[in-house]
Amino acid sequence: MSTIPFIETRTFSPNEGRFELEDRFKRHLRKLRCKRIPPERLAPPDDVDAPSESPGMDLMDIIGISADDAARIRRRVKRILELRKAATGLEHLKSDDRARLDTVKNGVRLISIPSEHRADELAAALHEDMPWMAPATEVVWHAARRSVREGWPGLRVPPLLLDGPPGIGKSHWARRFGELLSVPTAVIEATGENVSFGVVGSQRGWGGSCPGRLIETVLQSRVANPVMVVDEVEKAGTAVSMKGHAFGLAEALLPLLEPLTATRWSCPYYQVKFDMSWVMWVLTSNDHRRLPEPLLSRCPPIPLRPLTLAELQGFVRREGVKRTLSETAGDLRGPLPSLPSAASPQPAGRHAHAAARRRSGTAAGSALIRHVHPCSYRRSAMKLSPEDRAWIDQALQAIAAVEAGPSEADIAHAPVLSDWKPLISPLEHVMLWSEVIGHPILGNSSITTSQLIAINPGAGWARTVSRWYQLAQPVAVIDAVLAKNLGLKNPTAAAIKFAIPGFITLDEMATLDEILTENIARIRKIDAADRAASGRAAAAEVRIGPIPKPIRWRRRRGTPWRCWIIWGSRGPPSSARHAAGCWPWPWRRWCPSAWRAYASTMLARCFSARACFASAPT
Repeated sequence: MSTIPFIETRTFSPNEGRFELEDRFKRHLRKLRCKRIPPERLAPPDDVDAPSESPGMDLMDIIGISADDAARIRRRVKRILELRKAATGLEHLKSDDRARLDTVKNGVRLISIPSEHRADELAAALHEDMPWMAPATEVVWHAARRSVREGWPGLRVPPLLLDGPPGIGKSHWARRFGELLSVPTAVIEATGENVSFGVVGSQRGWGGSCPGRLIETVLQSRVANPVMVVDEVEKAGTAVSMKGHAFGLAEALLPLLEPLTATRWSCPYYQVKFDMSWVMWVLTSNDHRRLPEPLLSRCPPIPLRPLTLAELQGFVRREGVKRTLSETAGDLRGPLPSLPSAASPQPAGRHAHAAARRRSGTAAGSALIRHVHPCSYRRSAMKLSPEDRAWIDQALQAIAAVEAGPSEADIAHAPVLSDWKPLISPLEHVMLWSEVIGHPILGNSSITTSQLIAINPGAGWARTVSRWYQLAQPVAVIDAVLAKNLGLKNPTAAAIKFAIPGFITLDEMATLDEILTENIARIRKIDAADRAASGRAAAAEVRIGPIPKPIRWRRRRGTPWRCWIIWGSRGPPSSARHAAGCWPWPWRRWCPSAWRAYASTMLARCFSARACFASAPT
């Protein structure tokens, strides 16, 4: 096993410390002064024939060093040590960081392949486990043989970009590759990392700066050629600084994928150059067309095909033998059992939300919409905190928007949810797990939405507490396609089963509609209880017909708020049917004609569903 220099820094002998240098300078000074003494002064007198009392004494030991000479030597040694410290290139680091880098100052190890025969064995073992990954295995096989044939000190594999459909085992193949080589393997989820910072690290100017997974893997293992796996690289987001500088994962990987620049790669955190040219990169993607061209030129995509039923069955049998499972555990002829989401199995279907509510131990009508603390809504008459009150108001606005229906602009500007699936969270919120495209905050990534208010798959929209969403295909469509490719008649036999700890899946749309209707009723019930407990006017549901013309406006008397009552041609409505609202402009007198025309237009849009909720402002 070879050792190569890893860090670009200048090192000095540990035996040349302060005291060693001072002693060296003192001996050199005595030597110079000894040469200046005349020889006749060193010879003994003629009348002295007695032997010397100290025949083994060195002449330089008798020459003394004055206090001024010693002070000058100390100053010179101090200056030399300061210059040596600056020459190492680590002076700007803290003592802990310098101690961390001292472990690799003498070099790191390189994992190598002893012979071409061993390279053939590794490739055969990798191909036996996952034969459908043959294009990637062939590239690794040729690279291993070339490393041995050309006499390289270690195994060098070019960057790999495995491009293929999801669920075929691209990440598993990369981990298996590192396992067969006995090298450290780090798997990085591009959708979960903070853009490039999780891979290469962040500069010290950023809040919570830290070294990246790459340098941490090498420092911990002291191996120069680990396997670094970046999963779903095309879905990584981009961070933007306050000055407008973008930091993307693809751009951060470019100098690491080029051998010439990777030899002297500068770490953003340590600000020291390292040799990363031996790192074996394995990138995975589902659609390489979303990657920038410079990355594709350094890492050409390797197209991969989906699995066949025979390959899937063989893989399950081999994994079952490794994990000592029974023979029936890998039978793919029937429906696959759902993975448990927690320590105990979770019920599914119509009784899922009821069972979850029983487990929570909270009062009926409160658990499904709580979002802060389980004890927030224990009684029917309660007063919410300001944070909970703001959340309830936001939920009521979302409910009103659903009853009015989405406009074309709402749908056009809404993010797109692809491969979505309903879930019930540990707080018993109904949410959607999905891949999102065009999210205003998260960009393109995997998300779990906020609490779901309403959903209409036929119309292609969903409304959460936060925003509107467009709906693309659900996970059920992928199940049907997978079942067709595998030759199965029942789509549930090939259903994609996944579980998030604490979450319950919902597969029946009828059950989902029932839960959402129950949620809306409970949100209104909690809102009414809070208003009764806090002394505010309760929200009243009104049903109005087409807005009569002309509309007259008048301030409502006897209230401390700036509220206005809609008067129609038949006179002022009763107190139970009036529609009151708080407007953002200070109305003090009769409203001008311009504002009256604007308000009439807005009300015609808002009341198109012939229902609204009017409440006094908080």
